[in-house]
Parts: sequence; C-alpha cells; structure tokens
Amino acid sequence: MISYATLVERIDKARLAIVDRLVKLDLSQDLLFLFLASLVGISSGYGAVLFHEAIRLVTELLFVHLHSLYADQGWSMYVVGLYPALGGLVAGIIAQFAPPDAKGHGVPDVIKAVIARGGYMRSSLAVFKTL
Repeated sequence: MISYATLVERIDKARLAIVDRLVKLDLSQDLLFLFLASLVGISSGYGAVLFHEAIRLVTELLFVHLHSLYADQGWSMYVVGLYPALGGLVAGIIAQFAPPDAKGHGVPDVIKAVIARGGYMRSSLAVFKTL
C-alpha cells in the first residue's frame, strides 16, 4: 500500500509538471485563464458527482444492506441510532490526524493562502477538507 507521504509527493510532482508544461506553451494570459477555468469547472463538476455518489453509496450501505441484516432480529431501530455516534467518532479520528492547517472553514483558508502564501495550498489539505 502506498504511504500518505508518497501520495502527497506524487501529487505535488504532477502539479508542478502540469504548471511547467503550461508555462512552456507560452499561451496568452486570457487563453491560459480560460483553459484553467475550464479545467477547474470540469474537475469540480466531476468532483460534485463523485461526492454525491459516495453519499448515495454510504446511505445505501447503511440503510439498505446493513438495515436488512438487523431487521430480522428487531435491532434495526437501535442500530440506526448508532450511526450518528459512529459518524462523530470517524470525524473525531480524522480531525485528530489532520494537519493543523486543515482545521477551520474552507473559504477563509483559501483567502489566507492567497494573501499569506501566494496562493499555495498543499494537496493534502484538500483531501482532509473533503473528508
């Protein structure tokens, strides 16, 4: 299995390679922004669909498949009551291992990165924010 540090390193290398290739194309600023805006829009659209499908998959798993296992014994209403507690536990575990700059809200962090760090944000930050 690939380690977290290796994954982040590969993502950063890929990002830098893409930026290097875009610089070598020597596009006009307007064309470059149009290309990047299209890329961000398409990626965001696919990301939203993927996020929606992940929510649907988890809902189906918890409320259809697992619910049918406990329905025969009459435990289903008790098990469904545990789902919020399990969600809180998972969120707490993720928050415990998240880097310090992953805490807080998304938009202010982006504004802070643009002002303080010249727009640079680590790739791992997006993963933890999504989780």
